[in-house]
Amino acid sequence: MRNERGTSLIAIVLGLGILGLSAGLVISRYANNSVEALAGSGAPLDETRRQRTITDMRAIGQAIALMRADRGAYPENLAELETAGFFVRVPAVDGWGNAWNYSTGPNGFTLVSLGEDGRAGPPPPQPWTSGSHACDLVMTNGQFTQAPGAR
Repeated sequence: MRNERGTSLIAIVLGLGILGLSAGLVISRYANNSVEALAGSGAPLDETRRQRTITDMRAIGQAIALMRADRGAYPENLAELETAGFFVRVPAVDGWGNAWNYSTGPNGFTLVSLGEDGRAGPPPPQPWTSGSHACDLVMTNGQFTQAPGAR
């Protein structure tokens, strides 16, 4: 048995791992605080949320259209898209954390995101190319009727 002094490789690796985890937690906490600080300022984060919402709405609209083509009827609610196998997991909320407003009628379906403020309105600027994130995003029968760049 040798009686050597020093630090073993295992102890060094464990020490570095602990330091790495600690640094990761600090950086993660700082990054989350920075994102939340940007969220209220109308920074690019709001535009990212709008783009995510538009992308989700397109995917949901396509799934609704597929179900209508396959079954001859629109789903009664968005959860039915999952149970019928037309969507793996329907996003529960839009980019701002608000629930979707979905309705059907004799002329088709309407899917609405209430935007950043979570309330109906205000009317979007004309032409709506960017800006206000409080305006509703509206899809009717798979086409955007109210969204930036919608015609």
